[in-house]
Amino acid sequence: MSDAPRRPPADGPNQPGRAPDRPNQPTSAPDGQLSCGPRSPSLPAADRQPAPRPQPVRLVGPAPLFAFGELASAMDAARDLEAQGLWPVFASLTARSQTAGRGSHGRRWVSPPGHVYAALRLPAAAPFDGSQGSLALAMFMAWALEDLFGLAIAVKWPNDLLLDGRKAGGLLLSSRNGVIDAGVGLNLGAAPVDLERDPWAPPAGALPSSLGPPESLWAKVAENIQMRYNRQFAAAPPDWPARLAAQAEARLAGLGRTVEILAPSTAPPVLPRPGAADEPLRGRLVGLAPSGALKIDGPSGLTTVWSGTLRLKPAPSDA
Repeated sequence: MSDAPRRPPADGPNQPGRAPDRPNQPTSAPDGQLSCGPRSPSLPAADRQPAPRPQPVRLVGPAPLFAFGELASAMDAARDLEAQGLWPVFASLTARSQTAGRGSHGRRWVSPPGHVYAALRLPAAAPFDGSQGSLALAMFMAWALEDLFGLAIAVKWPNDLLLDGRKAGGLLLSSRNGVIDAGVGLNLGAAPVDLERDPWAPPAGALPSSLGPPESLWAKVAENIQMRYNRQFAAAPPDWPARLAAQAEARLAGLGRTVEILAPSTAPPVLPRPGAADEPLRGRLVGLAPSGALKIDGPSGLTTVWSGTLRLKPAPSDA
């Protein structure tokens, strides 16, 4: 195949004299879907009109849902909407793709078109505002995908979603100035190629493409999360931490397997061996404490892990 650049068709979107479509300005369309119009020709600064305020493409319950084209990051766009006063609790947005998507600990999140890249504002209240926040978000996502599509989702502590042992989604929780935002990435149909994948990480996977287009799939999931919160957690029942931990343990990926925790925060403290300050904690994953922390049976006995990066030793079938 020749490496020479192809000439765009005469009636294509990049023909001479026509500017490319603007990918990141959402507008309402008759069927409630995203519609992106062409970018206006450049004007002198004095003649430019202020950028229009983003408009939701639909309402999910009382909350707006915005749909964008290409963004740097869905979470960054959520902050922009908040600054404009357009980001109430349970508001959400989707991006067709991301150029600077990120996951936990600032890791790169490969974000080509065809998958779900979303941000959702959560209530600054239980179960999202404490140490169980990430685990609670993972459970709400697992419940939604089971309720809507019958998928058996496992949770890799605290915020990865697995389908048939493969990572189909990742979550990110951000809290600032009393605002809690969730970043959600779901692979659809096929997993994007990521050459930097940790060999101890679950193999990449995806949700079935038959679940529908990313925007409509996300709208259903966001509505389910809002409905479940209003039904089960808005009143903050006193026993919810233990109940949530018990339900999460039933979905916990790696239960009973050998694991290691990078940069663990533990109780009791686990002192590293001399000269091995960066050595991970290794042991058998035996469950979750009522707080949502991991319980690891390791060389020092039973240890509670509050934070860290969980790595699952590959099962023989993954080799």
